[in-house]
Amino acid sequence: MNLTPVKTQLLSDKNRPMSFASVVEELIDNAGDAGATEIELTIKPNTLVILDNGEGVKDFEAMLTHGRHEFTGVEKVGRYGVGLKQAGARLWGIMVITSVRDHSKRSVKIDWEEWLQSNSWEMDNPSVEPAPGEASWTRITFKNTEKGRIPSGQNLDVALRNVSFLYAPAVELGIKISVKRLVDKVETAQKFTGWSWPKLTETIDVMLNVEGKKARLRAGVVPPHEPNLRSGLHYTYLHRTILEGSSVGCGEYSNGRIFGVVTLLGGEWCLTTNKDNIDEDLEELSAAVFAQMEPLLLKAEAQSQHVDLSLLENSLSSQLTQMFSHGKEQRDPGTSKGTHSHNDPPATQGKKASKIQAGTGKKRGPKEQGTGITLDLSKSFDLPDVTQVEYEQRRVSLNNAHPWVRWLLKQKPEIKELAILVLAAAAIVDVEPRTLYPVERGEKFRFTEKMGLHLKEWIGKKHLNQGKE
Repeated sequence: MNLTPVKTQLLSDKNRPMSFASVVEELIDNAGDAGATEIELTIKPNTLVILDNGEGVKDFEAMLTHGRHEFTGVEKVGRYGVGLKQAGARLWGIMVITSVRDHSKRSVKIDWEEWLQSNSWEMDNPSVEPAPGEASWTRITFKNTEKGRIPSGQNLDVALRNVSFLYAPAVELGIKISVKRLVDKVETAQKFTGWSWPKLTETIDVMLNVEGKKARLRAGVVPPHEPNLRSGLHYTYLHRTILEGSSVGCGEYSNGRIFGVVTLLGGEWCLTTNKDNIDEDLEELSAAVFAQMEPLLLKAEAQSQHVDLSLLENSLSSQLTQMFSHGKEQRDPGTSKGTHSHNDPPATQGKKASKIQAGTGKKRGPKEQGTGITLDLSKSFDLPDVTQVEYEQRRVSLNNAHPWVRWLLKQKPEIKELAILVLAAAAIVDVEPRTLYPVERGEKFRFTEKMGLHLKEWIGKKHLNQGKE
């Protein structure tokens, strides 16, 4: 049997959905695996050049054969022998590889379209010339690339910013990575940087042992109102990030206020083909990370819930204030004294939502309203009361100790916000919530048609004491 691949394999690689960032990552990985401590990218229209000071190319045939990889016993990111070939075919055009090793300079050129049209997988041997006393290096040049394969402007900015973040581990290891490019027709240079850690609280730094493999976990909680642009856990191996902003190791908790790095140590870890995941022992690693992360995740969740609750309180307080400033018939929370609490059903139902201002015989109009109404969703008081109104303070509270309220706060925003609004308004005017259904637009509390529909479908089918955790 002859198992030599057909030339359409090149077209498959050319049309593979591989981003420019992924192309650059493959090239940097190869340089890092070659022991490079300095890597320089040059990007121009339809041209990409990568130069490194690694050990040089030992075997051009192995480097260019699909699926062939040279195992050296040294820890490396690459292991499947497909990265460079896929990257070159993706860019298409002409690829030139020049490398100095053992005092010799070798060079090979591939015209991808020309090679596709040939009937053979054979290729000319590299040209060789002496390079006495010259240190090892490798330069790979892609020129006359397929139109659109090398981005420019903002698209290039985004690609380089993401690639720079992925190689923060390389910078921490002392590898210098720089990019030369044209900006407004002027060549500029920029350097990749290491991790930019946000401000953290409740930090941990622990070693993990997973099926005999080792890893280091560093993480913490980002305080409220502090930016966390790269949230989650970032898994790294050698010089690159494998999983970016991952929820692996976070269970069912949100990682929105978490920043952490999991560094895979030693050469035993196995990665997927494109180095974007861990191929073996991922579940075991996730469990080990979660065991250490859970206390932080609980604190981050409580912190986020507190912030979310404050935002919800502010939004609904504003809506309540607006309701009682424009309703045709309403009970003014500022004209009654004392505190009123009730559960389901209220002591009075169907009670008119109007209040005559004492001593005037007139209803208090919108211009005579006092300060805004405050909604408190964090207060706890005796069961079975669900709501409590403090008229002099113009405050209405939902009982955070009531299981139905706790259950309600976990619901989808559109249901949660509407239900809380109705309960608070019902408590203020002392009526059973279902009597607040809108009859006509603008009547009573000016509910929209959508709000009324939600009420009929959801609130009307439930009682306050039928909730659950």
